[in-house]
Amino acid sequence: MAKKEKATIDLGATFDVKLANGKKSKDKADQLTIDSPVLSGTGKTASAKILVVDKCIEIAQAIENLEAEQSIYEAQLIEEAGKAKLNAADEDDNFVKTVNVAGTNLKIQIQFRDAYSKMDMGMKAPLTQIFGDKFPIMFTEETNYNLRDGKINELKAVLGDRFDTFFDTDSSIKPTKDFQQTFFTLRKSFKPDQLAVVEKVKTATQSKPAVKYPK
Repeated sequence: MAKKEKATIDLGATFDVKLANGKKSKDKADQLTIDSPVLSGTGKTASAKILVVDKCIEIAQAIENLEAEQSIYEAQLIEEAGKAKLNAADEDDNFVKTVNVAGTNLKIQIQFRDAYSKMDMGMKAPLTQIFGDKFPIMFTEETNYNLRDGKINELKAVLGDRFDTFFDTDSSIKPTKDFQQTFFTLRKSFKPDQLAVVEKVKTATQSKPAVKYPK
């Protein structure tokens, strides 16, 4: 579902439900088991019919096996490309970030990207010793501040009217984890126009059902 800007819901005859930016978290609904439909175009007898569920599982398992096999081959390609990259640097004094691995007709490109995971600040001292005045060129320092749980009201009290000088406040609403069960319990007490509003909210906010396969 595409993200939409936040807005007030018009509770008239027609209205649009618009969502706040951000991820939504949904709990599992109560489970219900139904029979699988038969795959289109197959026979209808018990011995010939193919269930859609069975076919989905078969294909998913085949894809999973192929992806695992592909990962093994890709690891081999990356290893060989890494060796070639080192050889180019050692023997030819040639800096490369991309290695093309040729096949019979096509090639696969291995790109050594400038994308790295963060390290603990304890690594700064030894790396500074290694790189000296080149350290600021080689590494960047990032500092993120996260407000501790339950401290926002305390901070507001300290800052008073100055709070809005430092923080942007973005408020929104979303259904709680008990929304489905509570709505189910209360649904018969709503008027038709109220039900229409709630149903539209559900349609706009509820995550797409997940399709999960057995491992």
